[in-house]
Amino acid sequence: MCANLKQISFVAFLMQLRNLILIILFICETTLSYRILGICPTPAKSHQMFFHTIMGALADNGHELVLLTTDPFETNNPNITQIDWSESYQSDFANTNWKEMDSLKVIKLGLHDAPGILDDSLSHLDVVSLIKNYQNEHFDAVIAEYIGNTPMYAFAELFNAPLIGFNSLEIDAYQHEIVGNAMHPVLHSPNMFGYYSGDTLFKRVCNTLWYLIGKVLYKVFDTMFNNLIHKHFGARIKSNSVELTKSVDLLLTSSSPFLGFTRPTVAFTVPIPFLHIKPRLQPLPEKLNKFLNAAHDGAIYFSFGTMVKLNNNKDEMISKFLNAFKDMPYKVLMKNNLILNSNDTNKIMTSNWFPQQEVLAHKNIKLFITQGGLPSIQESVYYGIPLIVVPFLADQFDNAAIVEEKGIGKAINAKDLSVATIKKTIKELIQNPKYKQNVLNLSQVVKDEQVSPRAKAVWWIEFTIRNRNMMKHLKYKGVELSFVQTYFIDVILVFLIIFLVLIFITKKLLKSIKEKIGIIKISIKWKRA
Repeated sequence: MCANLKQISFVAFLMQLRNLILIILFICETTLSYRILGICPTPAKSHQMFFHTIMGALADNGHELVLLTTDPFETNNPNITQIDWSESYQSDFANTNWKEMDSLKVIKLGLHDAPGILDDSLSHLDVVSLIKNYQNEHFDAVIAEYIGNTPMYAFAELFNAPLIGFNSLEIDAYQHEIVGNAMHPVLHSPNMFGYYSGDTLFKRVCNTLWYLIGKVLYKVFDTMFNNLIHKHFGARIKSNSVELTKSVDLLLTSSSPFLGFTRPTVAFTVPIPFLHIKPRLQPLPEKLNKFLNAAHDGAIYFSFGTMVKLNNNKDEMISKFLNAFKDMPYKVLMKNNLILNSNDTNKIMTSNWFPQQEVLAHKNIKLFITQGGLPSIQESVYYGIPLIVVPFLADQFDNAAIVEEKGIGKAINAKDLSVATIKKTIKELIQNPKYKQNVLNLSQVVKDEQVSPRAKAVWWIEFTIRNRNMMKHLKYKGVELSFVQTYFIDVILVFLIIFLVLIFITKKLLKSIKEKIGIIKISIKWKRA
């Protein structure tokens, strides 16, 4: 009896030991740490916010990160190393007042400043050391901002690691096209004019024209970028700018089909919209919370982001908004450094920073006036707030058009701003319940997701690293077709040749038949004679 009990106890011990080993193995498997190089050279807070969110999620999963960023942050995590590119904020690009820019000025600035920012970033002593000593470094993946920064993609080839691209904006026409995503200039706007729908002949002509101009511009950029790649990486990199852009293994996009249009995409293009939405909101500062709680008729939040500078009380645009707000019953939060008259301080609060998501989540916020950056649009939709969009540059025009098309707000051209227009638009959006209902319906849809955007992004990044040799099967072979093959020119020529040969043969046959008929007629006449 005792022997049986001992045997049973020993078997139970072995079972518990087996379970313990399985648990340890499972933990080891699920906490496998990768070393990842993250690159975001654009000196813009909204771009860096998206980048930091992805990197933060990876850090929370136990991965080791080396970050090249213009916005380094304080951290106690020993697995995070940062290279400081904050000097890029001294560039013309970062200090341009985008309120005064148009599309042609943006192109001129891009041609002048974008290569310069990349050149300076790659000349950073720590980056030079990283490139020089590349044989002593190992990275399991390179995650780079996929917005035309092609010299940065060279790090993936340098370290023989998969290239993972991300973008805080809607990816532009060239990026979509080069990886094989559907890109029809009539349907898919090049993010400059706000003609994304292509529903009129004028819009289709403008979209097509801008698409063709964009193709030429990217040829110019590719030449500049090839020079940068050769300058900083030398013979270590064999691929050119176009080949590096095509080499992306995973593309994480911030756009949502519910806030734009649906397009056919290749399998490795993964949307992760609303990634930057905070999983947990912080309490509002006491003064700000008291101000909003006192807004019994509602409050308006006004912010044009960090790239549109409205810090002068004499600014004509600011004056129009202030005059419009004075005659309305709503309290207003204005994100800028204005100095207000004492009569305005009870109704209007200004600051160079507000916790935007916490503000939009407040029950008394009725309206968000914004320049139309994609993060702001997504935040407003997520928290169910109608919008007034005053676009200034790039994708903001498309975003403004989308806001109107979805019925969640109104767009006002900056050149058409007037006190009367502002007041009329505010009244329409706050007093007409359809806008609030439309944005609430959209909010419900975007929140109805299987997994969070953070979890989705992390899973796809880890999947790409684990299966890097299999990611080639997700790529579209059509991107390797030549111009002649893409537009069936060789096939059309074959059909044309066959058609011409058939015409030639038919003519010969008809001529032969005609001649034979003539011979037969002569023969009959001869016999009768």
